[in-house]
Amino acid sequence: MRVLVIEDDDKIASFIVNGLKQAGFATDHSANGEDGLHLASTQHYDAAVVDSLCLLTFCSLQPCVEKTGKKPIKNSVNMRRNIM
Repeated sequence: MRVLVIEDDDKIASFIVNGLKQAGFATDHSANGEDGLHLASTQHYDAAVVDSLCLLTFCSLQPCVEKTGKKPIKNSVNMRRNIM
């Protein structure tokens, strides 16, 4: 299974990517939504873990899905930050 991680915080991204790799997943990481969108539209992913701050750019993928009829990512998880 191949997972795309879109996370701008290097420490959080490293934690998630390392955990996924230890669990046997192939992973790619993007530090922003624009690059994540490029990866998602040019590669095949089974799932994506998307930081909520990167989500606005990443959500622009929807028109591409409607136009091509192809969904490059089967599942996605939106991570929310705890703000105090």
